[in-house]
Amino acid sequence: AVIFSAPIFLCFVYFILLAIFQVGVQNFLPTILIVDGFTLALGTTALTAFLFASSGGTIVGAVLADRTPHQERLVAGGLLVAAITVAAIAFVHTAALIVGALTIAGFALGLTLPPRDLLVRNATPRGATGRVFGFVYSGLDVGAAIAPIVIGVLLDNGETQWTLLLMSASALGAIGTTIAIARLTPRRV
Repeated sequence: AVIFSAPIFLCFVYFILLAIFQVGVQNFLPTILIVDGFTLALGTTALTAFLFASSGGTIVGAVLADRTPHQERLVAGGLLVAAITVAAIAFVHTAALIVGALTIAGFALGLTLPPRDLLVRNATPRGATGRVFGFVYSGLDVGAAIAPIVIGVLLDNGETQWTLLLMSASALGAIGTTIAIARLTPRRV
């Protein structure tokens, strides 16, 4: 019953959507850029910038998560910035702007990771931490299984813009689950 409560199920959906976004960027970004006529060097440089910035964002996110009772705002804000900057890549044709956008997206995504974990912890009833975390984090695996299929079909048809927009839409969907989780989670005294 705990696992299928609304906040916990929404955490599971959040992780599915997050995985679609992350797998899309981390596994397919260089391919997307190559299909768009850019070099492999640009793809790997942009991905490296995304990953390093994500690490930095995670450190900053950890500090901020300790200083606010509203983790959902940090998560929603970071995901919104990440979604917008990844979507912008669909319309940008300059290497420097692509690397810049992915650096911003990576930092913004990293910023969401510590407060996201606190959101899950706050939604978890006492005594159910192991079951809940096991269930909701399995959403990463589900999303990681879905993403390559959908993204692969889009890329096979040369639809790089739709691929980037799908990834961004996944991040936007995760914002909706974040807000719903916060609203449905009873405040602890």
